[in-house]
Amino acid sequence: MPDDTLFEFEQDMSRADVATYLRTIADKLDDSGQLDFSAADQSSTVEVPEHVEFEIEL
Repeated sequence: MPDDTLFEFEQDMSRADVATYLRTIADKLDDSGQLDFSAADQSSTVEVPEHVEFEIEL
């Protein structure tokens, strides 16, 4: 599947801050499925479908 990057964000964070960020995303996925991302001069809102391809890159 092609890489359809809508928003890219990179920042050094503590493990606790990453956990908080992921919990926020999980709560939004459970609720409306709408995710809002913003940083500096860019922002994006996506409606996440019921089934997705999930990838984590560390």
